[in-house]
Amino acid sequence: MDPLLEITILLLAAALAAPVGRYSRVGSVLAFAGVGMLIGPSALALIHNPDTVLNFSEIGVVFLLFIIGLELQPRRLWAMRSVIFGAGSLQVISTALVLAGLAIALGFGREKAIVMGYGLALSSTAFALRLIADNEEMNTAQGRLGFGVLLFQDLAIIPFLALVALLAPGQVPVEGEFNFAWWQSAGIFVVFVVGAHFLLVPFLHLIAWSRVREAFIATALLLVLGFAWVMQAIGLSMGLGAFMAGVLVADSEYRHQLEVDIEPFKALLLGLFFMAVGMATNMGVLVQMPLQVGLGVLLLLAVKLVLLALVGRAYALKRSQALRFAVYLCQGGEFGFVAFTLCHNLGILSAEEKDLLILIITLSMALTPVLLKLLNRLQSGVALDETAMRDILPPDESHPVIIAGFGRFGQILGRVLQASGIRYTAIDRSPDLVHLVRHYGNKVYFGDVSKHSMLERAHVAEARVLALCIDDVEASVEAVLMLKKYYPRLKIFARARNRFHEIRLRELGVDYVIREALLSALEFTQQVLVDIGVQPPQAEALVEEFRTQDHRLLQQQGAELHEKLPPTQSAQQAAEELKRLLQQDVRR
Repeated sequence: MDPLLEITILLLAAALAAPVGRYSRVGSVLAFAGVGMLIGPSALALIHNPDTVLNFSEIGVVFLLFIIGLELQPRRLWAMRSVIFGAGSLQVISTALVLAGLAIALGFGREKAIVMGYGLALSSTAFALRLIADNEEMNTAQGRLGFGVLLFQDLAIIPFLALVALLAPGQVPVEGEFNFAWWQSAGIFVVFVVGAHFLLVPFLHLIAWSRVREAFIATALLLVLGFAWVMQAIGLSMGLGAFMAGVLVADSEYRHQLEVDIEPFKALLLGLFFMAVGMATNMGVLVQMPLQVGLGVLLLLAVKLVLLALVGRAYALKRSQALRFAVYLCQGGEFGFVAFTLCHNLGILSAEEKDLLILIITLSMALTPVLLKLLNRLQSGVALDETAMRDILPPDESHPVIIAGFGRFGQILGRVLQASGIRYTAIDRSPDLVHLVRHYGNKVYFGDVSKHSMLERAHVAEARVLALCIDDVEASVEAVLMLKKYYPRLKIFARARNRFHEIRLRELGVDYVIREALLSALEFTQQVLVDIGVQPPQAEALVEEFRTQDHRLLQQQGAELHEKLPPTQSAQQAAEELKRLLQQDVRR
C-alpha cells in the first residue's frame, strides 16, 4: 500500500477516535485501541504493518515520560524515593513470583514461567498515566503512588534483559547500539546526566535569547529525542532517557514552555500508539484458544488487582484509593510486546505462546477503562482522602497570584508580594530577564502568557488573581479573551499601555485596569505645580480635576468606539473644556 495513503488512514482514524471516545464515554484510550483493531490486519486490513506504526508511535510514550519528568523537580523526586524503590520493587517482585508460580501450575516450563511472570508484572505506562490524567488524579495520593511504581517498572526493564540473556545462553538480547558492558553503560549514564545538568539550561537560554519560536520548538524535540537515543544506544530505556531530560530542566525557567511545545506531539503520538496496540492484536488467537485467552486475562487482572491493592494499603492509601491505584495499573504493559517477541526470537517462547501473551496484554488494556468505569460507579459519592501521603509527596506549585509579564511594572508587584510573604508565580517572554530574576531566588518562568496551555501549566485555575503586566497590547488582549473563555471567575488586574488599550480591556470585563503612566505622571505634575508656586491644596485639586475629567472622557470614548466614531473628536472637545476649567481654577 502507498505509505502516504497509510498515513492518511492513520490520521483519519485518529481524528475520528478522539470524538468517538468522548461522546460514547468509553474513554480515549479504549477508543483509539478499538479503532486500531478495526483498521488492523485482523479486521478491515487497511494497515498491513502495525509493528512499524507501533515502533514509531512509541515515541509518544517517550514524550509522555518527558512531560512527567518536567513535573518532578529533583527535590520532589528525592522525596519519592521510598515510593519508587519501595512500592515499585514490592509490586514487581511479588507479582512476578505469583504469576510465574501460576504459569508453572498450568504446565509451563520454568524458563517460560519466569519470563511470563516478569513480563506480565509490568504495567502499561501509557495506558495507566493517560487514565490517571484523564481522571485528574495525577496529584492525588493514588496517582503519585501509581507514577512511582510505573517509574520503577521502567527501570526494571534492564534486569529483564539481563535475565533473558541468562535463560538463553549464547544468544544476544536487545542491547545498546554500541554493545557496552553494563558497567560501561552505567558510567556513561552518570557522566552524561552530570554534564547535561550543567549545560542544558545555558543552552536553552541561548536558544530562547534568539526569540525564534521555531528554534525553541526544535530544541524541545531535540532534548527529548536526543536523551532517548543516548539511553537506547547504551542499552537503557528510551523512556528513562526522556524522563531524566525532563527532571534535569524541571527546576529551570523554561519548564512550562517546554511542556507547551511538546504537548501536541505527545498527544498525537500517544493516540497512534494506542491504535498500534489494537492493530498488532492477533484476534485469530481468540478464536482458536478462547478458554486459554479468557483464563489468562482473568488471572492477570485478578492477581494484579489484589497485589496492587495490598501495596497501596501498605503505603497508607485508604481502601477507596488503593482500589483506584490497583485498577489503574492492573493491565499488562506495552513492554510485553517487545519482551515476548524477543523471547520468541531467542527460542524461549513458541510463536503460539507469544501471540497468546500479547493478546492477553491487549485485552487487559482494553478492559482497564471498563473496570475503572465500574469502580467509578461503585465509588460515586465516596470522598477520597488525599492527605494520606502529604508528608511524603510535596504538592504541586500553585500560588494565589500569577504575574503575567515580569518587566518593570510586574517586578514592583512581585517585590511587594515577596516582602509581604505572599507567594506568586511569574511568567515572562524575555529569557535574559527570567535568567537574571531566577538567579536571586525568584520563581519566574519563560513562556507566552497569551497561550492557554502555558497558563494551565502554571495552575491558573487555582490562583485568586492574575496580574496582567505585559506591555504588548495585542498579546494582552488575546490573554484576556482566553482567560475570560476558560476561567471566567478568575479576577484579572491589568496594566494598560495607553488610553485606548485601557478602553479595550475594560470592555472585555477586566476587574481592574491602570494606565501605566497615569498615576506617575499625575504625581509628577503635582510636584511641578508646587515647585513653580501653586499652593499644594490647589495643585492637588487641579490634578484631581484632571483625573476626573480624564475618566469621564475615557467612558465617552468607549461609547463612541462602539458607534465607530472617530475618538479624536471627543478628545478635542474635552481638551477645550479642560482648558476652560484650568483657567477658572488659576483665576481663583
